[in-house]
Amino acid sequence: MVRGGSYRISGIKVPVVLVLLIGIFVLACSTVTPVPAEPTPSIDATAVVEPILDIDATVEARLAYERAVDATVQAKVFGTLSAPEPKTPSTTQALCKLTGGEMVQSGWTGKDTGNNPCNSCFCTNGVLGCTKMACPARGVSPDSKPVPTPQIAPTSKPLAITNTPYPPPTSTPTSVPTATSVPTPTPRPTPTYTPQPTPTPTPTPNSSIEGFSIYFIDVGQGDATLVVSNDGHSLLVDGGRSKTRIRDRLSALGIQDIDAIAATHPDADHIAGLTEVLAMYKVENVYLNGGQSSTATHADFLDAVEQEGAIVSTLQMNDTFNLGAMVIKVLHPYQLTGDSNVDSLVLQLGCGDVQVLLTGDSEIESEQSMLSENVLQDIDLLKVGHHGSRSSTSQAFLDVIQPEVGVISAGFDSQYGHPHVEVVNRLNAEGVQIFETDTTEAYDDTLKMTSNCQTYEIGGQVFVPVSSGASPIGGNVSPTATPTALPTPVPTPIATPTPMPTPTIVATSTGTSNLSIDCIFFDGVVSRTESDEYVRIVNAGETSVDLSNWSLKDVADGSPTFTFPGYTIAPNETIRVYTNEVHSESGGFSFGLGSSIWANSAPDTAALFNAEGQEVSRKSYPPSC
Repeated sequence: MVRGGSYRISGIKVPVVLVLLIGIFVLACSTVTPVPAEPTPSIDATAVVEPILDIDATVEARLAYERAVDATVQAKVFGTLSAPEPKTPSTTQALCKLTGGEMVQSGWTGKDTGNNPCNSCFCTNGVLGCTKMACPARGVSPDSKPVPTPQIAPTSKPLAITNTPYPPPTSTPTSVPTATSVPTPTPRPTPTYTPQPTPTPTPTPNSSIEGFSIYFIDVGQGDATLVVSNDGHSLLVDGGRSKTRIRDRLSALGIQDIDAIAATHPDADHIAGLTEVLAMYKVENVYLNGGQSSTATHADFLDAVEQEGAIVSTLQMNDTFNLGAMVIKVLHPYQLTGDSNVDSLVLQLGCGDVQVLLTGDSEIESEQSMLSENVLQDIDLLKVGHHGSRSSTSQAFLDVIQPEVGVISAGFDSQYGHPHVEVVNRLNAEGVQIFETDTTEAYDDTLKMTSNCQTYEIGGQVFVPVSSGASPIGGNVSPTATPTALPTPVPTPIATPTPMPTPTIVATSTGTSNLSIDCIFFDGVVSRTESDEYVRIVNAGETSVDLSNWSLKDVADGSPTFTFPGYTIAPNETIRVYTNEVHSESGGFSFGLGSSIWANSAPDTAALFNAEGQEVSRKSYPPSC
């Protein structure tokens, strides 16, 4: 029975025993001490090795710190974070401070700020290194501060462990900073530099009215001065005698518009050309001195002014008028005397430190009037009065105005001897550099003066005005003031003309085959146009002369010029060249001009040139033919 009972117990208990053994095994496994995880290999052989147990906490703390640094730099550079900077452990990478005060991380490269916006810089371990670079040559204000482009590494890059010691984390997990203890900025794109608009350049002294040009036009024995302000307005003071010459000169200069004209006085060598100017341009204002003349030239001029429909103003001392934004002051006449030259308008114009005096044909009596009224001041450039005649430019006048430069407008080989040697010597003694128009016969010797209101240039030379303390317009210089020493002009006083062949002048008494100008019929019968004026030429020799390509020219004004076609003048034959008529019985020659050539008020001179350009005869008047 025992045997049978034991078998039965064993049969019953086997499953129980198995369950019990499995449970013991599981219990034993749950109480075994875990084997430590294999340490993470070191990234940097020089790095401080942290305790193996807390390496994850260290990495987590470093990541949190890096995010905080990123947020702080972003807030300082772009000002986009409104939250206060969190307190963080000491930086893993030292920051650099740009000249303008911005902070950038180690590893940043870009342009400096503050006073050095053009320097190329880089930040390494807290040390800022820069390479000096020249700024681009454009009108950018030095106060313009471009925002630097910090090269901030994204937080997702692998953590670079440095040899900077950090406080070792404790084994208490709560002592390690977590992501929730540091404000984590919203992920953002890498900042890009937005180009700043280029500042508007500061206007230079040569913008708007701050600058002007003056053309002293070569019109032969006469005056014509064109003033052009930098704001686009123009004034022509006088127009010379020859309508053809003033037209050609203005056309050559490319002048498209003239706003105003001023006639200093009614003499033909100042106003005859203005009649042509009124026909060429729409002139809005005409300025006169109020003087009268009985000549046909003056009557033609007044008719042209009336037809133009311009506003006519009569000027006198202390009047002012505007050329755009430029103010022009009238210094003379105080009152009319009845003498055409003495009553000439005298105008002062300019801007800033540069002042110009235009004197027309004013004479010593005019200068004394201005001195007595105390309207003169130190000026820089003088248009010498009356073509350099000894009747103008007195020493007392020069003592007050003290010019640096003098411009003389007179004809080539002037029949009046202008400029007179006394005036030239007086100007030279005062250190005045002299420039002349019409210094050559065959070329346009127009002079151009330009100014930026601080300096001026004429004849290829730049002049810096001597400071006088006088106001640009108005104000006076006492006649007893000690003259300021003038700089020695460099180089030669007279502008050197373009080289030209020197014509060989053949004596009038002999001529080529005794060919000569016999006389000039200068006072035509035909009203206004005087088309019946003519020059008479005679061959007093015994041989015929081929006149092909010979020319007849008004040399007092420099134009017009008549060129002969193929024609042979026989011995003892006389021919005529009319102003604007054709008479076959006298050769059939005509200048073909619709206005008078040979002036009545002042004598002109005609010259005859052969085909090689040599002058063979010259004649003036009176007497007439």
